[in-house]
Amino acid sequence: MSAAPNHSYGANPEKVAGQIGSVHLTAVPQEGYLTVEASVTFGVKSFEAGDFIVSLGVKEALLSLSHAAFEASERYEAKVKPTSYHESFIRNASAEASGHANIGLSAKFGALFSFGVGGKLAAERKNATKVASEAEYSIIIAEPQDTWRIGSRLGDPRHPSGATAKGVEHCLHGEYFRQSTGEVGHGCASRPERMALCRLDPKAGPAGINDQRITALLFGAPGSLRVALERRDGAASIVDPKVADREKELREKVIEICIARGASDEHARAAGDARLTGEFFLAKHEIVAPKLGKASSRSPSKSPS
Repeated sequence: MSAAPNHSYGANPEKVAGQIGSVHLTAVPQEGYLTVEASVTFGVKSFEAGDFIVSLGVKEALLSLSHAAFEASERYEAKVKPTSYHESFIRNASAEASGHANIGLSAKFGALFSFGVGGKLAAERKNATKVASEAEYSIIIAEPQDTWRIGSRLGDPRHPSGATAKGVEHCLHGEYFRQSTGEVGHGCASRPERMALCRLDPKAGPAGINDQRITALLFGAPGSLRVALERRDGAASIVDPKVADREKELREKVIEICIARGASDEHARAAGDARLTGEFFLAKHEIVAPKLGKASSRSPSKSPS
């Protein structure tokens, strides 16, 4: 990492590093299996530093679930319908797609946008603006190894939540995995009007049977942290040539703090060692599985897509 000027920000970076994202799990016993509900919350955090107001947030995160005694299935995924998009997101997504037109629209955005029947193929026949304004956006994607990707390099398409600084306006904000504010999810039903993160069935045989812990780890994706500096006096027309350097310095500082926080936790450290370089620890929640109800033959529990 290149050396950067050591500006004084007090304890603010340490404080906001622990507030960018959080995760909470709830295990609900069913007949012979568990459903695990998750609430993952993000926010854009701000603090004052000299003549500037500093805002920080993430556009993309990864949620990892470990459960030695169980097998996971029916993992939750969610989309946001285009009726919930904010106009600034459509502009940003269109510009992003147009800027990578030589790569191919489907290669860049096929995994994020869907037109329903035909999905990716339908997206290939649309131009960038059509995709960004008419296709459904995958806000939560289930990936291998019991990992969920939240957001993307485009962030959250819905109305910015109190974030006005340029660069952080579409960072992740509010609750996810709760089907709120336009999040349309599908997966495993847990309770009335409540979807589960996944279904957990006890493993057959002795493997992992003594370890009933269920652990969630939340990481920021590589390159996802956004930092924006605004002048406190509102003089947006005054250009400070050092702003970009200070934003880079703060970004590196916050990531270092997050990595140090993860290194102090055994589970986060082990998961971090096995993950891609560049991910940074945000939060952890661990629970112990409750006793299961009477086992019965497995029946479908998926909600309508």
